[in-house]
Amino acid sequence: MYKVFFNRTELLIVEKGQLNNLKFSYENRIVLEEEPFKTDFTSWLISSEEVSKIIICKNANDYWAEFKTQFLFIEAAGGLVRNENKELLTIFRNGVWDLPKGKVEKGELIEEAAVREVEEETGVKIYKHYVDSIQKVYHVYSLKKKLVLKETSWFIMSAKSMTLVPQWEEGITKVCWMSELDLEKIFAINTYLSIKNLLNY
Repeated sequence: MYKVFFNRTELLIVEKGQLNNLKFSYENRIVLEEEPFKTDFTSWLISSEEVSKIIICKNANDYWAEFKTQFLFIEAAGGLVRNENKELLTIFRNGVWDLPKGKVEKGELIEEAAVREVEEETGVKIYKHYVDSIQKVYHVYSLKKKLVLKETSWFIMSAKSMTLVPQWEEGITKVCWMSELDLEKIFAINTYLSIKNLLNY
């Protein structure tokens, strides 16, 4: 199964046998069973973007491989960073609460990119991280009239509380540690659907 986020909705690409393992309602979703691949996929994705979509296909891996060719593909990495108080490191970027992440540079290992981006965007010093990512999140967005498919690998990290420095040139105006209660209150009303999904995971 593959899940892609687009604005306030999501697209699921699943095989018929995987449906029973999913926990969701079909309400407010467009379900396309045995859907052949669309050459004009991007236009279809944008249409009715308020409604989530489910594509049921014979082979999810084959469908996904074709799906990816329709977009400019960007690889990114980020961190779910906890301090000694079990608080989560968060950023406020372009008016939305988010988690630190950024693009992987050429020749850079994904886990190295994750640590670098977290440190650059927040000013913390990561002293521990796990080499394997806990989850990959996909989302589509528009960039200079092109649709981009971004794959973000997320890593668990640890850092000590210290002076936080937002990276203003990246649109980050606030960096702070949040408790579970803070996350429930603030992220519930002003964050991306993909980040909500990640935190629930």
